[in-house]
Amino acid sequence: ESNYKNMDKAHNWIGKEVTRFQAWCLKLGHGLSLVCLVFAMVWGSGKEVAKDKMLGGLHLVFSYHPICMVLGFIVCMGGGIGAFRTARLGRVGNKRMHVIWHTTAFIFVSIGLRTVWISHNIVKAPNLYTIHGILGLLLCILFYAQYVIGAITFLFTHKKKFFFSKLHKERILEMHVPVGIIIYLLSTAVIVSGIAEKLAWMKCTYYPRADARETPIQLDKIDSNPVQHFMLIPLGCRVAFGVGLSALLSASCIVLGVLSLRVGRDSDHLFQNTNKYNPLPTSVPEIIHHHSLAAKMGGAGVDTSILPTDDFSSSNLPSTQLP
Repeated sequence: ESNYKNMDKAHNWIGKEVTRFQAWCLKLGHGLSLVCLVFAMVWGSGKEVAKDKMLGGLHLVFSYHPICMVLGFIVCMGGGIGAFRTARLGRVGNKRMHVIWHTTAFIFVSIGLRTVWISHNIVKAPNLYTIHGILGLLLCILFYAQYVIGAITFLFTHKKKFFFSKLHKERILEMHVPVGIIIYLLSTAVIVSGIAEKLAWMKCTYYPRADARETPIQLDKIDSNPVQHFMLIPLGCRVAFGVGLSALLSASCIVLGVLSLRVGRDSDHLFQNTNKYNPLPTSVPEIIHHHSLAAKMGGAGVDTSILPTDDFSSSNLPSTQLP
């Protein structure tokens, strides 16, 4: 019974078990994150700026900005969010993987932020004059705050009441999980906005033989079938499309793989139960716990109307259903 009293409230957001569908979503999401990284490296390392609209090669500081941001937010943060579902290392082992992934993300995001700052200062370009730059900086600040608060609360104070009590940790965990998922999703949006901004400046459009050194093609009729002209877009622009699309798909799959997908009776109580202090029990162990709590407190503070009337005593249950 005591094991269920200390159950993480974050399970309301994160599923306790991964279905076969979610397992495939996680695998696909992690695979797409690597595809996104490959696209970003190809775009950044390409040297044909005038012809193919590449970023100019790895000898330029700015070329490391998209690579590091994809590494930090898409690959490493995606791995950290899915660590509790993809790795079968036990709670402590999964927690360590979660910390390692996010620490690596912290490093790459910091490098990516520094590279864009240096590249702007080299050419005397203004900083924070676009919506991508402003949103990107706010996102990094939010990510850093999430990392520091999580480290102080759950890492440095493990088994110790150094800063926060156990109750405070549970309350912080309730916010830590959904805020982390929101930051992860926002990062993909900011990355896509940066790609769109860069492609607009590079004037990605239709060119003869996809050679940007030529004069852009002027259409004499409505472009009713743009698919037939797709290969007239410079190679660097198409690679950038791959970065944005794979980032969005990767984040969508990973979030779908970790969220709690409640169906049937578990989903009904989300709409029917309005008592936030006495949530409706949805499993046999929780029902046993509610019965025990009601007996100890004599019904005080417990809404017994939500408890089932059937006899769920331990003598009537199979051993596999006991808490």
